[in-house]
Amino acid sequence: MNPLSVSRRRRLRACGAAGAAMACAAALGAATPAHAFSGGNHEKITRAALGAGGWHPNSLTAMADGNSGAIVANDHDQYFGIGKLHCDNADYLDPRYDSRYPRTRAQADAEIIDCVESSVDHVRRALAAADRLVDANGHVIAAQTSISPACSWNDQPGRAKCEVLEDLGRGWHQIEDFYAHSNWADQAAPGAIGVKSPPGLGRTDLPAFFSSPATAP
Repeated sequence: MNPLSVSRRRRLRACGAAGAAMACAAALGAATPAHAFSGGNHEKITRAALGAGGWHPNSLTAMADGNSGAIVANDHDQYFGIGKLHCDNADYLDPRYDSRYPRTRAQADAEIIDCVESSVDHVRRALAAADRLVDANGHVIAAQTSISPACSWNDQPGRAKCEVLEDLGRGWHQIEDFYAHSNWADQAAPGAIGVKSPPGLGRTDLPAFFSSPATAP
């Protein structure tokens, strides 16, 4: 089965991945939109991934808070409904299981590639903004590293540190959602495969395509 095959969401299941994709949770099929992967889950995953990495508590909160952190910026305002910011709309079911399924393999692949490329682009933007944290001599620029007053996650130019946090948060959100909204780590449910019981891929490896858009299938 193609590893990009992605199911719709309904219930969360835990899985044990770490590293570049941090931690993950996976969900199994649904016929209606689901909002099960909440800000609290994003916060838990992000704090688990970054908490031991030497982040200052204030910076960690600015990134990981489940209500107002950069990690959930994609879940607010107009960003919530943009599918590629959540690796949505990439579900696919082979016609042999249900000939009525409304999305082709090519359409599903295009949706997930959009998500992957958008995630990588956010990380690249964060790296570019990080260059403004220091001057030409490598000295920290205090005005660019402050997060007081609080950063606004509005995708607009601002203090360098705010831009770094926002772009990392938006890019990492997509990686977390890839696991939560896809069947990459799902175990196949008992019974026949169909719309209500989509296939689980049972993958335990980290998807290489988040490292570079050039490697996306």
